[in-house]
Amino acid sequence: MYSFDWNPKTGGYVLNTKSARFVAHEIRPVFAEELKLVGFDAHFKFDENETRPICWARQNVYIHKGEEIARLDKTQYGKPLNPVFLARKGRRLTPVDVDAMLADDKNRAHMDALVADTLKRLKEMFDQYARSCDIAYIGFSGGKDSVVLLDLCHRALPLTVPVVFSDTDMELPDTYAMWDEIQMRYPDRPFHRARAAASALDNWRRFGPPSQTLRWCCSVHKSAPAVLLLKELSGNPSARLVAFVGVRGEESIRRSEYDDVGVGEKNSNQINAMPILGWSTHELWLYTFAERLPINRAYKLGYTRVGCLLCPLAIPRQAETSALIYPKEVGRFTEVLLSTLSRDFPTKKDELDFVAEGGWRARRSGVSLKSVLPIPGKSKVGESIVFTADNIPVARLREWFKPLGNIANTDNTHLSFCVTAGETLDVVIDDEDSCREIRVSRSGGGRIVPKWDKLMRYAIQKSQACVGCGECQAECPKNAISFSPEIAVDSGKCIHCLRCFNMDEGCLRFNSIRYAGGTTMTITGINKYMNFALEPAWVTILLDERENLRSTQALGSRKVPSAITWLREAGFIEESSGIKLTELAELAERNGVESACLWDMIWMRLANKSPLVKWFICSTSIGEWTRGDQLHKILEAEGATPSTRKGALTSLFALVKNSPLSKGGSSVVAVEMKGRQVAALLRKAHDPEPLTLLYGLFVMAEAADRDVFSVTSMMTADATASFVSPLAAFGMGPESFKRVASGLADRYPDFLRVRFAQGLDEVELKRGEGGKTSQDVVRIMLGE
Repeated sequence: MYSFDWNPKTGGYVLNTKSARFVAHEIRPVFAEELKLVGFDAHFKFDENETRPICWARQNVYIHKGEEIARLDKTQYGKPLNPVFLARKGRRLTPVDVDAMLADDKNRAHMDALVADTLKRLKEMFDQYARSCDIAYIGFSGGKDSVVLLDLCHRALPLTVPVVFSDTDMELPDTYAMWDEIQMRYPDRPFHRARAAASALDNWRRFGPPSQTLRWCCSVHKSAPAVLLLKELSGNPSARLVAFVGVRGEESIRRSEYDDVGVGEKNSNQINAMPILGWSTHELWLYTFAERLPINRAYKLGYTRVGCLLCPLAIPRQAETSALIYPKEVGRFTEVLLSTLSRDFPTKKDELDFVAEGGWRARRSGVSLKSVLPIPGKSKVGESIVFTADNIPVARLREWFKPLGNIANTDNTHLSFCVTAGETLDVVIDDEDSCREIRVSRSGGGRIVPKWDKLMRYAIQKSQACVGCGECQAECPKNAISFSPEIAVDSGKCIHCLRCFNMDEGCLRFNSIRYAGGTTMTITGINKYMNFALEPAWVTILLDERENLRSTQALGSRKVPSAITWLREAGFIEESSGIKLTELAELAERNGVESACLWDMIWMRLANKSPLVKWFICSTSIGEWTRGDQLHKILEAEGATPSTRKGALTSLFALVKNSPLSKGGSSVVAVEMKGRQVAALLRKAHDPEPLTLLYGLFVMAEAADRDVFSVTSMMTADATASFVSPLAAFGMGPESFKRVASGLADRYPDFLRVRFAQGLDEVELKRGEGGKTSQDVVRIMLGE
């Protein structure tokens, strides 16, 4: 991946040899269609019929011959665009001399080498992976990346390799036009379109609108239909797939860390080959112009990326562009979005603001929806577990029990099935048609293993929510699951691999519309800090005052209760009514209260003990800036009052700004200031020290009150879960984590055990009776 310099002579750019693995802001060509759309024709002169790009854009800044000439400020859904001109009125904008840009010696040399290397790598990928799999295919989305990928694949791969378009039923109209056009360009190659059985609008009604954390749409409308189609094409339900996809590292920090081949990342049976992973946008556009590839009209109208009409991950500018260009199509989704919500809006402006400013994108459960599914109740009666829920269809429940084990009897209200060798569960249902109570016990008595407790709950939740979305079918390696129209699991085919239970809460729809009662599931206690926040000086005062902290004059009386709360949650004070210092306080005294390692440990403690920090981690993504007003909107969507929002965010901003969490090269959070105010926060990917990681694992295990975790379950932060893992808190990659965890297990076998071979990804913390604690890890750090 090369960087570039602007070339005023051609109006384009020249590649240079400065390398960059991740580029924060891509450039894109700007055509006459976009200039007219944003109102540049009232200020500049240009040929409105010109087909070549006239200038370039980086984010909302427009660049002509290397000079910034305009920018768009405060683009917002439902409101006019607001261009700010930086060059004189009446200036003539001449088009880019594309031919001269392509002919530049540096550009030509760089691109010749890049293309040759990519074609060679494509052939290597095919020879290494495709020949050992059942079917290889080229993924197509209609965007610039997939168009370039397809052209390169067409040059390197056999004509028998098909192109598959996962039609989400939410695509831009111009993407469908591109799909028609691209098939005509490569008439000798097979093309297939994969679609979900239900329409996107119907599923928005059934699942609730997708959000930044509830992205059921990608599974239901993109990956699952493609996998089911490819299983059909290959004739093998357990087909091993090789997908050539146009993922590029420049698109995000996380993608910049990828290898160009990924195994089992989206589907357990699929290998993703990413031959253009190292390409930058400026290289991509040079190839597009050089090969005269078709360009999706959406780019000519100002889109930075081609995606769905209304996407929870889209930037505000893209949402504005969609509403402006495709008002009818976007309007259908906006109408459904608003109709699913349980709240009313006083004015049309309030509705538009909610859509534009991201309130709907922040949804994490069914709290804000009209139609929800209650989380099943659970209680213990002796050693039995009793689940309660309303009107569960027993016929459907029996089908979803089948993947758990072989059912031994056929009585509608009494089931018995073997879940593992030597372990059988007995299930008593209170009705043979529509039950409300399900009692589960272990045959012969004894405690039910927590794994089966969870899987039984998942089966009940699947029975409540299942609409045959196709995700479970796509995961099943034996075609044991069918819908005609109700769920049916073929016991003769099912191998009890439990892949159909792998998604969050066992069911995408249940996870999207689950409801625990009340108005919020995630924000209780976030405003208990009285607008104050932990800072290094407080730790110093604690070390000086110790048990006299409550009566200290160093803080001022108003701060003392908040300080005690923060210091206890951060792990410096034992969790009791008194002021008793922990080993972590001793570590702070020895290493200094500004130690970066110490604050990594504090961050892990707060992630699991502070409802405010846990909420922040669970509501934001690594590598993405989140503005203050966005955080306000997220809290508003979760039912927080204005005073709660103000108090909580005041404390959060002070915590980050005034502590080592945002200082130094290995900081956890970056801060963007506007004057003296925090304008935005960014959680940074960061690998903590090995012993800090070990401490974080024990903090997590103590919060969850369990000892065994899968790496997969630790990769995301869920506000409804009892714990936040070090992977989620620090944005650690799974391979980096496994490498460090393996070293820790070798060095400290009394503390943890890992199982990463033969497809396993388990970590076991050796707590138990007489086992280790997080404080024992601190003692290692102290040299005890």
